[in-house]
Amino acid sequence: MKGRVLQLMLFLLLLPMEVVAGDTRPLMIIPSTVKVSAEQIILGDVAQITLRGAEGEAVAEKLKAVSLGASPAPGQKVYLPAQAVLKKIENSGVATDSIGYSIPQSITVIADRIEITKEQVSEVVRQWLYSKYQDNRAVRSFRIDGNGIYASRGYQLKVDFSEHGPAGRLKGQLSVIEPSGNIQTRELTITIDDWQLVPVAKHNIERGQSVSADDLELLRFNLREHAPSVLTSETEIIGQTTITNLRAGQPILAKNVAAPLAVAKGKKVILVYENGFLRATAAGIAQEDGRFGDRISVQNSSSRKVLAGVVSAQGQVRIEANQYE
Repeated sequence: MKGRVLQLMLFLLLLPMEVVAGDTRPLMIIPSTVKVSAEQIILGDVAQITLRGAEGEAVAEKLKAVSLGASPAPGQKVYLPAQAVLKKIENSGVATDSIGYSIPQSITVIADRIEITKEQVSEVVRQWLYSKYQDNRAVRSFRIDGNGIYASRGYQLKVDFSEHGPAGRLKGQLSVIEPSGNIQTRELTITIDDWQLVPVAKHNIERGQSVSADDLELLRFNLREHAPSVLTSETEIIGQTTITNLRAGQPILAKNVAAPLAVAKGKKVILVYENGFLRATAAGIAQEDGRFGDRISVQNSSSRKVLAGVVSAQGQVRIEANQYE
């Protein structure tokens, strides 16, 4: 028993203490081991600061805001000497003789932050997808920008996707909301199954045919498994001309159809010459096929001169100004 009393007395002698009976100054007590969850070690988070007189309120508030340095990495520890803590307090503008304090010679600071796993984020993503699409869409790929994410206990995760790219690619943001109000954000990119009703040919359609509404039907496809240029609207196809053969029941790509020809190779066209308020026309022969807006070669039927022009209407080509005779 006597040995324990001596040990306790020795321990108390080693503590930096400035506590006086009847003292009205704010009292600060720091235990020998503390846990932190923020990125900085804040004195108000690790010390017990007690007011013992109304005049010490401003000093107490200053004490609570003092930063003692960066927190250790998750799973790690740092050790703060008592003198270093007192120095930080002095540097913050609080004189140590204006407070009472009890600080161990060395304070062990342990990180109380936990790593957020990919599985946790995946579950939040799954819930978001269900609320958006009302079905269980599989996530095929998943990427979070940056290194590991750590947060204090009691955090909440939130995801939101604002950009829906081709073939089920979604870009958005992951938010980690901590109890302190601190919010961490990371860019998040996922690829999901993208099932949609898309127009397909009811029957095989040969090249060079005009596509009508009767030629199409809607079938359900996972666009993630198809080229990003799949046409998903009938209005993109109806009235177009096939430039490749279309197979029945297969998604139609942008390269499979084009606007109908406005000018056909070897056919007669009207050549239009314009210069300011002057406008003249002449007969010509198209030297190549052309659609509205295409630049093609034409021959003036009178002069036999080959000119360049832009298809401006059905059977009509506007001759470029620098070629006027």
